[in-house]
This record gives sequence, C-alpha cells and structure tokens, in this order.
Amino acid sequence: MKCLFVSARSCTVLLDEQGDYYAKMPRTLKLNGEALPEENRSVASLYGLWPDTDYTLESWLNGEKEAEITFRTEIEVVSLNVKRFGAKGDKAHAFEQSVYRRSVRPGSAGNQSPRRF
Repeated sequence: MKCLFVSARSCTVLLDEQGDYYAKMPRTLKLNGEALPEENRSVASLYGLWPDTDYTLESWLNGEKEAEITFRTEIEVVSLNVKRFGAKGDKAHAFEQSVYRRSVRPGSAGNQSPRRF
C-alpha cells in the first residue's frame, strides 16, 4: 500500500499493485482507527479530510492487518473577502471576530467523518 496523492482535504492510495481495477479480495480500511466500508478496488480515495492533519490508514484483509501508512494533509490556503463576513474595512473596527465566528474548527458541530468514493 502506498500513497499516490495528498491534498489539503483528500488522499488517494494504491492498495494492491496487481494492475487490475478490482482487487482479488476486498479489504477493510481504517482511518485513525475508524473503520470505513469495505474496498474492492485497487485504488481508493478518501475525501472530507482536515487540512494540515496527520492520519494513519490501515488495510485489513481477512481480519488481519495487511499494511499501514501514515500521511499528513497539506495546508489549505484561501483568500477571503472579509467584507462578506461583516468587516467594515475602515481600520477602526477589528474584523477578526466576524471571520472567526463563522469558521468551523475540527471537533465542532460542523466536523464530519471522512467520505470515501
């Protein structure tokens, strides 16, 4: 198993190097200990990850751990028009609270489990 591509919010891994689209045996994947649905393809993509975060992905075959990799998602860089978040833009008012109030942090109510397709 090896990591093919990592972005700020996704990762693509090669599970089986046999060259076929479908693996010979389905595998169970665990991301940071959380079980994901069985995977029967040779290449799997994980979506909905958090930026700048360490992850451990395990591949289980017939109830035994087959492989394990660790990876870190990239830092996500965005540009914001802070006036859309209530900033006045006149230097007299701090806009940070307007932006921070609307951001979603890991562990908050907006935190979702990773998705796999």
